[in-house]
Amino acid sequence: GNREKLLMAAKQCLFDKGYGQTTVRDISWSAGGFHGRDRVPLRCEGRPHDCGTHRRDRQRGCLRQHRGRARTPPKKLWAALIESFDANKTFWIANLEAILQSQRDPDIRDALLNGIGHGRSGMAHALTGQPESELSTDTVRTLGSVQMALISGLMMQRLVDPDNSPEPAEIISGIKRLAELS
Repeated sequence: GNREKLLMAAKQCLFDKGYGQTTVRDISWSAGGFHGRDRVPLRCEGRPHDCGTHRRDRQRGCLRQHRGRARTPPKKLWAALIESFDANKTFWIANLEAILQSQRDPDIRDALLNGIGHGRSGMAHALTGQPESELSTDTVRTLGSVQMALISGLMMQRLVDPDNSPEPAEIISGIKRLAELS
């Protein structure tokens, strides 16, 4: 219905113009002339898994297909993430813009908090193979949070300097070297 048209229009406007430049009028025009003051971009940004392109969804599907297996090998997980960064730059740029806007808009911040929580438990699940409902709080806070931090940093490097950002084997090597220093 109209809601889905608005969400799809919001997603496309965010990808084309960025968060800071997208207006309700842009979304309305893109959706076929709907009117209103609903914060459609926030609703889209609050659910990053709904806002990805087909390849992003394939990457997330890659994580889902391993739910029945023991775990996703880290090298394979990093390779899928890097593929997503390269294939879906506009999606990742829109996420960065939303993160920056969240510092000034508590509604955006609240919406992003939910996605970050799911990301932490999803990453811990992918790496351990444990169902998310059975993961300890400690595992989600340590393994999941650190993985999310590494993903954010790699994503920014990949967007700015793709030729010099680390590849999966280098990421694993760097993590091991860091662990040796502790």
